[in-house]
Amino acid sequence: MSNIDWDFWLKKSTVTIGQACALSLGIDPDKMTHRDKEREDFQGRLKLLIEIVFFMGNIRVASTNSENIDSEIYLDSFAEWALNIVHWDTPNELKTLVSGTSET
Repeated sequence: MSNIDWDFWLKKSTVTIGQACALSLGIDPDKMTHRDKEREDFQGRLKLLIEIVFFMGNIRVASTNSENIDSEIYLDSFAEWALNIVHWDTPNELKTLVSGTSET
């Protein structure tokens, strides 16, 4: 697992879909490798997230791009969805973006 500069990422209001998936798995998006992108858990989360963003609208979208992975979403909205709707296991740092989330 990469060391993530959480101070930097948590100050960003929007991230790309790919960056959100990486952060949810504890991968630093700036240091992500091809191997990270090929991980089954990354690909599964990415596929689900793209479907949710474009077909269900459960996450606030900041901008769309022809390359879905580069479309931008609001990080706090993503964190709330990841934790409270699909119940993904995520780094504790993402949990700080969701009000009312208890840390275990």
